[in-house]
Amino acid sequence: MQELITLSIEAHGGLDRWNPLRQISATFAPGGIGLKQRGQEAFTQMSTRVTVDTREQKTTFGPFLAAGQCGIFEPNRTAVETVAGTILDELKNPRDSFKIMAVGTPWSATQLAYFAGYAMWMYLTVPFSLLRDGIECQEAEPWAEDGETWRALKVTFPKSYVTHSTEQTIFLTARG
Repeated sequence: MQELITLSIEAHGGLDRWNPLRQISATFAPGGIGLKQRGQEAFTQMSTRVTVDTREQKTTFGPFLAAGQCGIFEPNRTAVETVAGTILDELKNPRDSFKIMAVGTPWSATQLAYFAGYAMWMYLTVPFSLLRDGIECQEAEPWAEDGETWRALKVTFPKSYVTHSTEQTIFLTARG
């Protein structure tokens, strides 16, 4: 299993390139029917700059839903702020807010920041984040499709870790 993670890390530039990094930024053009179904079609109307912290689960989006404001994700807090830092909306313990929502209720801006924030953090930090404390990985049965075999890594995240689900399977090509 460790060999598979190492293969993937090397394929993505290696630890020597990763370790000095403190942030990763990318232009993000969100889309998809899921955002529209959750009342957040405005998020798909403009591209945004997403920045993730490489040491902790923290993501910022700017602009976020409107010019002049940004969205901030941290595991126990999300916020929408002006670029000058004035808090426009804030949500403590955002994951809990989804538990009390009626089905079909649109997401608030802070709930959107939570979902998009942890998702983008995961997308931009894997495979390096798999080395974090408390994350368990084991190689699983490979997947064969279209003449190619993908190696599988079953990942179990601790409850304190914000992600789509506690258990996930990551599939890797022979190149990692």
